[in-house]
Formats: sequence, structure tokens, C-alpha cells
Amino acid sequence: MSKTREHSLDVIRAFAIVTVVCEHVSPELLSGTAGLIVNVIGTMGVPLFVMLTGYLMLDRMYDANYLRRFVRHNLLPLIGALEIWNLVWFGLSHVVGGAPITFERFLKIALFMGPTDSGMWFLPMIIGLYLGLPIVSHMVQWLNEYNAREYTGILLGGIIFFGTLVPTLGELLSFVSPQHVVSSQLNLNIFGASVWGDSVWILFLIAGYAVKKKVFQMVPTWCLTVIAGVSIFLLALFHYFAQVRGLAWDTYYANIFLVIASVAFFVVGQRVFVFDDTSSAFGLITTSISKYSFAIYMIHFWVLEAYVMMIRVMGLRQNIGIFIAAVLICLVGSYLVARILSFIGPLRHWMLLIK
Repeated sequence: MSKTREHSLDVIRAFAIVTVVCEHVSPELLSGTAGLIVNVIGTMGVPLFVMLTGYLMLDRMYDANYLRRFVRHNLLPLIGALEIWNLVWFGLSHVVGGAPITFERFLKIALFMGPTDSGMWFLPMIIGLYLGLPIVSHMVQWLNEYNAREYTGILLGGIIFFGTLVPTLGELLSFVSPQHVVSSQLNLNIFGASVWGDSVWILFLIAGYAVKKKVFQMVPTWCLTVIAGVSIFLLALFHYFAQVRGLAWDTYYANIFLVIASVAFFVVGQRVFVFDDTSSAFGLITTSISKYSFAIYMIHFWVLEAYVMMIRVMGLRQNIGIFIAAVLICLVGSYLVARILSFIGPLRHWMLLIK
């Protein structure tokens, strides 16, 4: 393991992919309160991934030399991964499951010309953010260098207001008072994609950078832990009342309670999961999951599809035991497939994006 590797970030990344897998398994095997709780916690996964990007990438010096390296080692592999996985998913959909991906949809995804309608949505979103990383990085450095407090305040206020406050109000009104429609009229994502959350992704990106710069260092860990717990509870309550009113579960990343919970958890995790013995079982497991987190994300959908087909054939009833088994099978199965594929050098770089 590299001496400069921050194990706390590995733990956060491992937690993020585990929660994402749990959220995707939940609709197939859980219902009621248990399903709601798992879904709520699961929505923290993608925000944590974006904050990790802000933490690791926003404070870099994007000069001419580093930009060339960034394009070769970060941006182009992401685009390549989208094209490869799009092709793989297209093929797998005709073998596993009962909803084959049409060639038209495959082509639209490849050319960024249509919605993915699947877990592939994450890739256009993150590619958009990576396209903007050098510009956002220079903007942040410029604001710091010139001490532009007034403009910084207006910009951050706009990102928070249009990125999370207005969308949360709109979501609330959708089941409290449907006749009143509220939506953000300014998209401040700068670079991004037409996916869940819109402007909130730039907020998560900057939040990760803020953690790196110790903006929250004066807030005690216990206080942040309480804030995260209360926010998760309020988020669960929010979705509970939405479901009571007849609304289907919606993974809405701009919800203010999700934003607060994710940021608070990230700060706590970055502080708490700091230890020297990375050779322990916990250290080895979290580091392995972290390194292969992207590959696990892209593979686990199909492992889950096969598992659900199997339990239906076997006539097994949905319960918490079946759910836990599904999560473990998705994680372990996806990891093993990724490890096998990683022995092929080009796939390791262009498809699996090993961390």
C-alpha cells in the first residue's frame, strides 16, 4: 500500500459502495420500514463518491503538464469505461434478465444523446464533473487568492439555494400540496449531466474540497455525528410521508437532509477511520473494496439480476436473511469478477478504473 494513501478515504469509499449495493438490492428483497431505512442510507453512497472526488482532485495544480496527465489518466479512461460498459451491458441484457437493452438506447448512451434509464446514469454525471474539475479548481484558487468574499458568498449561497433548498421544497410540495409546483430556475452545476440532483453535484464536490481544507475543523466530532443521525432520521421521515401520500420511492440527491447527513458523515469518517494497522482484516477488506469500488458498482447489477432469478425459481420468500445474502453475494461476486478481469492490463485501466 502506498505510504500516502489515506485509509480513512478507503473506508468512506468502501462504505459508499456497500450502501449503494444495499439500496439496489432493497427494492427486490425488502419492503416496509426495513426497505425504507436501507434506501435512505443507500442514497448517501453517490454523494460520498462525489465528495471524495472533490477532496482528492480540486486542490491540484492544473497546469499544462498536469492537464495532459489528467486527460490521459482520469478523463479519457472514464469516457472509455462508459463505452466499454455500455457495450457489456447491452450484451448482458440479452442473456440475463427479461429487459434487453435496445440498440437505439445503446447508441444514445454511447453518444450522450439520451437518458440511460439504468445504473449507467452515474457515468455521464461523473464525466461531466471531471470535465469541469480543472475550471472549478482554478476558480476556487482564484477566489482564495483575491479574497473575493462577497462574490464567494453569493456563489455559494446560490449553489445551496438552487442546489438543495429549492429542490427540497419542490419535493415536499409534490406530496403536501401538489397544485403548487416549485423548481430551481438556475442550474449551477457548471459541468454535469441531466441526472438526479442537477446543481447539487457541484455542492458535493466543493464540500469534499472544504473537508480537505479543514473548513469544519471547529465542529466537534460528536456534534457532527448527532447532525448526521438527526438528518438521516428526518430524511427517512420525509420519504415515509411521501410514500404514505402515494408517491413511489425517489432517489433524490438534492434533498437538504441527505446533503447535511452525507457531508457530516464524510467529515466524521475522515476523522475517525485513521489508524496505522492497515494490515488488519478490516484494513485489508476496506482497502480491497475501495480499490475495486467502480468495478463492483458496474458488475453488481448483473450479479443481483442472476440472484433474484435464482431465488424466484427456488420459491424462497423475501426476508432480511435473503437480503443480507444478496448483498454479500453481490459484493463478493462482483469483486471476484473484477479481480479476474484486472489481470488483463488494458481492462484494468480502461474498464475497471482500479483506484
